[in-house]
Amino acid sequence: MIFIQEILNSTPKENRFHGNESFPLAPYWLQIGPNELVVELHWHEEAEFFYVLEGAALVQIGTNYYPTRAGEAVFIHGGDIHAVYPLGDEGCSFFAVVFNMKLLRSGINDTVQNDYILPLIEGSKSLPLQYSYYQNDERAILANLDSIMRTLEQKALGHELAVKAHLYLILANIAANNRWINRHIPSLAVSNRIDSLKAVLNYIGTYYMNRITINDLASLIYMSEGHFCRFFKAMVRQTPIEYINSFRINKAADLIQHSNRKILDIAMEVGFDNLSYFIKKFRQQMNDTPAQYRERTRQ
Repeated sequence: MIFIQEILNSTPKENRFHGNESFPLAPYWLQIGPNELVVELHWHEEAEFFYVLEGAALVQIGTNYYPTRAGEAVFIHGGDIHAVYPLGDEGCSFFAVVFNMKLLRSGINDTVQNDYILPLIEGSKSLPLQYSYYQNDERAILANLDSIMRTLEQKALGHELAVKAHLYLILANIAANNRWINRHIPSLAVSNRIDSLKAVLNYIGTYYMNRITINDLASLIYMSEGHFCRFFKAMVRQTPIEYINSFRINKAADLIQHSNRKILDIAMEVGFDNLSYFIKKFRQQMNDTPAQYRERTRQ
């Protein structure tokens, strides 16, 4: 079983390969407690189904937000920037399957290839974003997602066939109800905001270990510091400093869990120059001190 933490430890633009070249699909599971971080803003070229198993979350795709509760799912088109935030006071758990649409290509130019798969690969069409058990035609899609999850948990011989079959059944359901989404080019203003945000997040992901000022980030996208702070908070739901600290803490948590290095050395490496401040921020985000976190995760 693979956990979402592996995604959190990458840069905002994912460069990791999901699955392998012969079967470009990978499953991820995550269980979190109340008020814990879910998934930070990031994007990848592959498509993704995000399926809530328990509790609830607020899924951000681009500049839009989708409340998603247990038994519901969202679809994220490849390349769309997205994040997941806690919703409510309970803990929650999720399953995500990330896959390259090319997995569904036909070997010949048949109707399936030309009418259904190519438009998805080329990006002119997409799937509906939300799936709720309250909608009769969406229950079958959720049932197929559930089957994909269980198939990938068990990994029996030939499980790749079953997973691919369930993905085709999802497409067949959408086609039968003519629920394809025509993807329009976003307005210039929206496109510029997303491109600007991606540039800032990539900068933070590359230079998080160094000193980063608000002026550094604002200058990157030609904004005043005040305008930039309002823009960033509206897009990310955190101030720039909160986001940078959170990103650094995630990096530190990975190093603490998977190495025996001193806490001070790790704090310095991820960009904190004050150990007391690092421990305070780590405890706020992870609900443990760094030492407690190391002991708990290794157990």
